[in-house]
Amino acid sequence: MPEAPPEGLFASGRLPLRQGQTLGGYCLVRLVGFGSMADVWLAVQKSLGRTVALKILRPEAADYRFFRFEREAKAAANLDHPNIVRIYDMGSFPFPEALWKRFLRPGAGRWLDYIAEEYIAGLNLRQWLAARGAMQPKAVVSLLAQAAAALDAADRQGIVHRDIKPENFLLTPRPSLKLVDFGMAKVSALADGPQVEKTQAGLALGTPLYMSPEQADGQRLDIRSDLYSLGATAYQCLVGKPPFTASSPLDLLLAHRSAPLPPIRQRAKEIPEPLAALVERLLAKSPDDRPENARALFGEVCAVAHDLGFLGAATGPEGVLLEELTRMGDWGEDAGERKLFDSTKQYAEATCSLQTQMLNAKAIPSKKFSWKRAALVTVLAAFLGGLLGVGVTKIKNAPDTKIERFATVEEQWVFASQIGTAAAWKSVIDYFPDQSRWSSSAARQLARSLMLEGKTRRARALFGKMARSQDPDRASYGRAGQAWCLAAAGQYDKAAAIISDLRRAPALPYDRLTEDVIARSCRLIRESRPALVSGLDSED
Repeated sequence: MPEAPPEGLFASGRLPLRQGQTLGGYCLVRLVGFGSMADVWLAVQKSLGRTVALKILRPEAADYRFFRFEREAKAAANLDHPNIVRIYDMGSFPFPEALWKRFLRPGAGRWLDYIAEEYIAGLNLRQWLAARGAMQPKAVVSLLAQAAAALDAADRQGIVHRDIKPENFLLTPRPSLKLVDFGMAKVSALADGPQVEKTQAGLALGTPLYMSPEQADGQRLDIRSDLYSLGATAYQCLVGKPPFTASSPLDLLLAHRSAPLPPIRQRAKEIPEPLAALVERLLAKSPDDRPENARALFGEVCAVAHDLGFLGAATGPEGVLLEELTRMGDWGEDAGERKLFDSTKQYAEATCSLQTQMLNAKAIPSKKFSWKRAALVTVLAAFLGGLLGVGVTKIKNAPDTKIERFATVEEQWVFASQIGTAAAWKSVIDYFPDQSRWSSSAARQLARSLMLEGKTRRARALFGKMARSQDPDRASYGRAGQAWCLAAAGQYDKAAAIISDLRRAPALPYDRLTEDVIARSCRLIRESRPALVSGLDSED
């Protein structure tokens, strides 16, 4: 067992644990994150062979064991909902020290508290937004619907989350959303409810960027406070930043209490009015002006989805609507690409490894930059490049230096799918040129990303190459991409002709990525030449 470090080192965010170590009935696989109070490890529960996220409380945070840790377990343990992370177990195990040191060292023999919960392979919403920017309206509708369903399940158990924020929403590749971290929850249903609701001195309740006005005032909270925080989260998803920013937490709280809300459509004119109005209503200063509860919010989200044509005219039971709204989320891996992975387990393992590297990047000290070494490398590269006649070409075709090379093509592909930039997709092709199955898929995504980033010339060349492919699916995607490029260049008649040919072709239904490209082409045509779109975008 490793030796426990001095007390002061715990503040660095790492417990003295290692991969392969066994604690209680759990075998540690890899560290996947750490916060101010706990480290989170991917672990295997040996008795059941089940993969879990093992959240281990640090000794110096033990004073808050009941306030945060035990509360989280009790609050979430009885919540059985597809949009809430499940709690499997809670307990303690001895601090990992050699047995003899427990007798010789003062304070030895401490216990570490833990919670074992469902492991989600994917990024949280804050990581996603940091990598890709604002979400599309359809994805925000999906997020609101799933979050409302999760909060309704909690509200029925007498639980107010009190810390709704992007970090506490995990995005799975399905795609679906999972609500986590009930450590701040008010649980009126517990037997010791009055004690649970008590605020401890010096501990901030909630996160100022997303805190409701009544929460900032220390008032008694109900589910409408969570709806305000959800509205602040949705606002950030739509415009790329929270509704209020300030130089200090106090100024943020004052802004939530009294500052007028900046209208969403002033910051992002393309946001549909019904969706903007709903999010702004969630951010009303008075709780009485917000939806009555999470179930009422879910109904309003469904109404907005109908108004915007996301659900069509069909209605159905709440569970059916939630499933349909869930499928709107576009943060996960594209459905047409799932065949690249041999199994869901393989995808989860690749995502897990990726997530570990991303979260631990800050903990790994970077090498000191050396001007001498950089100059020497530059001179040698120039000399060898000139000698071989490939120097300029290699530099021009090299992947973006900001894109890290991962150990396997699966991890590189998952990274690209999460980040979604052209440089990320190009890294799959450049780092793994011999993996044709993966690089071919990455090329499709690369062409799409280039268009979204406004690099039309490069995208058009890629789409043209695909259109000449002998593979029917790849050729169809290339043709759809050519239509997109033509529509973006204002050549609407030519774009409409290509789409018309694609629609008449006696082929299987196109995959989701091809349909997305066709839909984007139709939207561009519709904005300037609506008469051309008739009959083209029946699938849009």
